[in-house]
Amino acid sequence: MNTFKNSKTAPDENLNESEQLEATEISDDGLDSETGLVAGEVSEIAGDSASENKAQGAGQKSQAQAAKKTEVDLADRVALRDRLLATAPKEGVMRGQVRQELLKEKEKLESEVKKYKHNYSMLSEAMAKLRAVVKLLAEVSHASYEALKEIWLRVIHRFA
Repeated sequence: MNTFKNSKTAPDENLNESEQLEATEISDDGLDSETGLVAGEVSEIAGDSASENKAQGAGQKSQAQAAKKTEVDLADRVALRDRLLATAPKEGVMRGQVRQELLKEKEKLESEVKKYKHNYSMLSEAMAKLRAVVKLLAEVSHASYEALKEIWLRVIHRFA
């Protein structure tokens, strides 16, 4: 029996009063249980399953491992940086290496600018990189030895 088919505006005329009363009682019971579900009268237990607790434990372990790996990576990076600076060439040689590398990059970017004549997004990106390289070239000529070391690490060894 479809409870939604019967409505109060059009009662079945073939049913007598007792049958109509039974039909409304049945449909009211079904609606009461559904309204109880919608109203939130049914209690639910959330977050207490074993699989969720296991997933939370695994997440905490992976976070701890990631933190430990980050610490090790940072220690390795600091050691590598110190080793590179210990074996760094003299100031004149260092300045020449950086200038040579930046000039190569400048030539490459200038050719890209010519190539991207009608692709405006790529042209804009290449122009921004070219401006950065030219600015860095100007900084190299006026940089102190300590600043030159940092530029040397970034340009020659790609050490950011």
